[in-house]
Amino acid sequence: MEAETSRKPFNTRGFIAILLVTAGAILPVSGVMNHQLQMDTLTTARHFWMAVHNMAATLFVLASAAHIVLNWKPLVHHCRKSAQMVLTKEAGVALAVVLGVVGLFAGHALHVR
Repeated sequence: MEAETSRKPFNTRGFIAILLVTAGAILPVSGVMNHQLQMDTLTTARHFWMAVHNMAATLFVLASAAHIVLNWKPLVHHCRKSAQMVLTKEAGVALAVVLGVVGLFAGHALHVR
């Protein structure tokens, strides 16, 4: 058997998808660490986690934009198809859970003393 000499081209869609998932996975971890260190003075640890969070967020936004551009036709097709759909009870419950949990946790910032 002969060894395959042709090389596969660089898979841009795969690269963007992995970049998006990796940067997105870093965001919650660095966000929690920023929350834990928020009252500290600008220590090395706090500066590190702020830099990690900021760069992961930047990469996530850029990869999201690239993902939308690379998948524009399927996205438009999906939006046109889903515009005719009625909100299912699963989607309604999921939406209510997300809004409830986020509202509950974010509501502590609105607490008046």
